[in-house]
Amino acid sequence: MLTQLRDWLITALPMSEAVRGLPEEQGRVLATLACAADARTIIDLGTFTGYSSIAMGLASAADARVICCETDETYARHARDWWDKAGVADKMEMHETPAQELMPRLLDEEGLAGKVDLIFVDVDQKILYPELHEAAMQLLHVGGVVVYYDTLWQSDEVLEHEPYGSMRSFNSALATDPRVLASLVPLSYGLTICIKAMDLDGPRLAAARAQAEG
Repeated sequence: MLTQLRDWLITALPMSEAVRGLPEEQGRVLATLACAADARTIIDLGTFTGYSSIAMGLASAADARVICCETDETYARHARDWWDKAGVADKMEMHETPAQELMPRLLDEEGLAGKVDLIFVDVDQKILYPELHEAAMQLLHVGGVVVYYDTLWQSDEVLEHEPYGSMRSFNSALATDPRVLASLVPLSYGLTICIKAMDLDGPRLAAARAQAEG
């Protein structure tokens, strides 16, 4: 089904849009993480037409919940159609709202703090990654995983216009974030995989960051 979705992207959408679809090898990484973690509560930020959510949904248990976020109405409709075709619609829920609004709602209204297993972040506005990371640290339990997409080429210092500068700062911050074990995987546009290693906030987090930075 994922192969059919990839083929459909190329034929049904303009190439400028189709290339936004997740590469197959990165979908396999997400599926592997979802299966290995036995993820039951998953968040997919920037769902597009559904590839990443389907990859994780197919690899997760029957009672898994995949909370998806896509602000574009047309893409969200395509995602729902492909969920039906893939047989994972019962696991999925779509929120057509910005990620920076959805994450606080999941914390405050749904009480998901420390209960999420896996988060995938691929929002269009890469400058939001730092803000979304802080929310992810509250939502994930220790041992949970957050994956950031499109982080490899952002490290090229030749590229000075935004969001490249902001993303370089984000990559540097992840490398010294005492709450996570982070690794940038050089597949396609790059995946940064972060495992939450500990709960830290407030003065303890500030002290740990200061120590990590030298």
